[in-house]
Amino acid sequence: MVDTIRFAIPLTEIEYQAIQKKGKEQIINDKTLGTEIKRRYNDNIYVGSYDYRINYWCYDESKLFLEFSVPKYVYGHNIYLLYPSQLKQALDGVYHELLNHFGAFPHYKNWLIQRLDICYAWRYQDQATAERVLEALRMLEYPRKVRQPYRTGVMWKGGKYSPKFYLKQQDFRVHDFKRIVKQDPERAYKLLELSAGVLRFEITFRKFALDYLFENKASINYRDLLENDFIPRTLTEYLNKLISNFNNDAMQSEDIAKRLIDLYGKANGMKRYFFYELFFSPEHNKRHVIYKLYSRTTIWRYKKDIEAADINILPFYDVYTDISIPSQYVVNPDPALHAPAEERGTLFAYE
Repeated sequence: MVDTIRFAIPLTEIEYQAIQKKGKEQIINDKTLGTEIKRRYNDNIYVGSYDYRINYWCYDESKLFLEFSVPKYVYGHNIYLLYPSQLKQALDGVYHELLNHFGAFPHYKNWLIQRLDICYAWRYQDQATAERVLEALRMLEYPRKVRQPYRTGVMWKGGKYSPKFYLKQQDFRVHDFKRIVKQDPERAYKLLELSAGVLRFEITFRKFALDYLFENKASINYRDLLENDFIPRTLTEYLNKLISNFNNDAMQSEDIAKRLIDLYGKANGMKRYFFYELFFSPEHNKRHVIYKLYSRTTIWRYKKDIEAADINILPFYDVYTDISIPSQYVVNPDPALHAPAEERGTLFAYE
C-alpha cells in the first residue's frame, strides 16, 4: 500500500548543526566569478534490521529532504505490501535511528510529504498468469497519460502522477536480489521464489497531485494518509480510471479478425488473429504453444501489431485473474486484521 515517500523536514538551528557534523559536504563554486553557488549536505544511512539504505540531502539550514521505501526499511524488500496500519510504527523506527545517528533530528510528526508512491499487488497461481494479465493491461490507454509499455511492465506517464503495472519477480531480480544475495543467499532465493506470479500496481504522486488530492492543504503528513481509508480508496479510484477503458462488451472474434485483416491484409491479418487467439487465451497450455512455435522477434512483432490495431482485450476475469482492490489474491494481508488485540502494537511479522 505505502512504498516510497519523500519528506521535506523543517530544521531548527541545532538540528541543522547536527547534520553538518555528520553529513558529506558538497560545495559548488562558480570559478569564473569566484563565488559559491550552493552548498549541500547529503549521505546514505543504513537503517533497519536489513541495513536498508535511505538517503537525505540538505541545501540550507531551514529544510532537509529524506526519501526511502517504507516496506524496504521494514522487510528489506517491497514484495510485500506495507499497510497504513504499519506506517506510524515504521516512521517511528526510522526517526529513532536518525536521532541516534545525528544526535538531534525532527520528530516524524513534523515530516511533510512531497512525493508519495502507493501500490497494490496480486499473487497469481503462476508467473504465466501474471504475464497474461499484464499483456492485456499493456494495451490500455489511461486518460491524459502517455503509455510507455516495456518488456516487464507498462507505465502511463504524466507530469502530476504516473500509474504503472509490472511483474514483481523481474523487478526484484534487478533492484534487490543482488544486494540481498551478498548478505544472505538463502534468503535472497526464497524471496525470488516469493515474488513469482506477483503483479504490482503502483502510482507515483508528485507534489501537484498531492495538493489536488488533499485540496491544497498547507502541509501533508503521515496522519493524512491514515484518514478515511485514503490509500485503498485512492488506489481503487485510479485503478478504475484504467479499467473503465475495458469495453464491457468485449470485441467478438469475428470483429477482431476483420480489423486485423483490414490493417494487414488477409494472409498477414489471419496470422495475427490466430496468434491473438492463442496468446491471449485463458487456457495456459495454449500460450505455451506460442513460445514453442514462434521466435521471440515474431512474438514481439505480432504483439506490437495487435496493439497498433487498438483491439479491446479483456484480462479474462476469473478466480485467477482478479485485479480488484481489495482482493483475496493480495500478496499479503493487512496484519492488523489478523493480529490479536494484545499484539497489534507490533505489525511486522511476515518473515
